[in-house]
Amino acid sequence: MSRTGITVSRRVGNAVVRNRVKRGVREYVRTHVRDVPGTWDAVVIARPSARDCPAGGIAEQLGELYAYLARRAP
Repeated sequence: MSRTGITVSRRVGNAVVRNRVKRGVREYVRTHVRDVPGTWDAVVIARPSARDCPAGGIAEQLGELYAYLARRAP
């Protein structure tokens, strides 16, 4: 079973902003977790610039992460 951890510090913004970022990451992971074969653990650390990033930008960055994991899969 693959796992993803999400960390969003208070530097990103207030609780509303942090939860919006977390929801975006969770939704992407939920819909794409089966795209990467094998079992893996990943930790997503949201940077302060994530507060201004649209949902598509978050998905683009996570897409790069998942492409990397797919290349590294056994």
